[in-house]
Amino acid sequence: RKSQLRIATLSQNKMNQKLRSDNTSGVTGVSFYKNAWNVKIYKDKKPIYIGRYKNFKDAVNARREAEEKYYREYSYKNSMEI
Repeated sequence: RKSQLRIATLSQNKMNQKLRSDNTSGVTGVSFYKNAWNVKIYKDKKPIYIGRYKNFKDAVNARREAEEKYYREYSYKNSMEI
């Protein structure tokens, strides 16, 4: 229903898009490269590098914290349980 929609910009709407089909980690913004998990997030079409982590759980937690910081209520809640 129209009453259940919220007003959002295109950038805000893209913040909660689904996981891409070519994603191999299972978490948006987390990728494995050169023996470490790399985490990044996009804000206003610009990448923000969060960090490199040896442990996958640490990388996912860093991504979720970044989503809360940069996306706030528009963040996509990953359904993956760790």
